[in-house]
Amino acid sequence: MGTVVSELDPAPAPGDEDSRTLLFDTFLAAPLLSTTGLYTERKFSGNDGIGENIDVVGRVIDAYAHHVLVDSGGTILLTDLQGI
Repeated sequence: MGTVVSELDPAPAPGDEDSRTLLFDTFLAAPLLSTTGLYTERKFSGNDGIGENIDVVGRVIDAYAHHVLVDSGGTILLTDLQGI
């Protein structure tokens, strides 16, 4: 869990484009785990696109990310979902 220590950019005026990179002052990050070549990394979604998975595991990941966004009222967005 992390906290931004600098001042966040103010919200734009209504109707103006919102180009802020950070909206909240707290975030969660996970460390990159080394697989030392034993496994192949699989990317389920990226930073700027939704998941478009076609197998069962990928669709479960897509559904979970959608569930988190909807149930949080749009306040939590899971991105760059990867696994091995």
